[in-house]
Amino acid sequence: MSQFWQLADSSKTEAEYLADSRLRTLQTLPLDALQRIFVQYRFFTIYYISDLALLVHRLPFGKLRSLLAEFLSEELGEGSEDGAHPHLYDEFLKSVGADPQSFDAAALPSNIDLLEEISALMQDKSPTRGVGLRGLGGECLCQLYLSAMHSHFSKNPAIQSMQM
Repeated sequence: MSQFWQLADSSKTEAEYLADSRLRTLQTLPLDALQRIFVQYRFFTIYYISDLALLVHRLPFGKLRSLLAEFLSEELGEGSEDGAHPHLYDEFLKSVGADPQSFDAAALPSNIDLLEEISALMQDKSPTRGVGLRGLGGECLCQLYLSAMHSHFSKNPAIQSMQM
């Protein structure tokens, strides 16, 4: 059993390193480039909610289904539209000067294709695979990348000048 946890720890460390190294460039990009990158993540939050709802629907009754339903409720703002994660993220986008009128038109086809592929896998493959793709796996990776993203973009001079 300890071998499993050692593997899990080393995988987490490797994933953190990859996220950190890939997102380091956020420290120096011009503001318009940051905005374009940030807008792409918006689509992940929207698709994630739909995929998570489908996963909750497909899982058998039990603790895992209930846990993922709690995740879904949190993503949806626990009944508050203003607390829904897509709304919160849109507010963040506006705070860094992104134009809300252009959000949907800014979707990169390759980004949407990947998200659509994940959604198709959620429907076509086993719910167990879905837990790895969008359930617990999605929750873990999302937090890892968001933390690394924040760590780097908050050091960007364009972002720092907005906070003064």
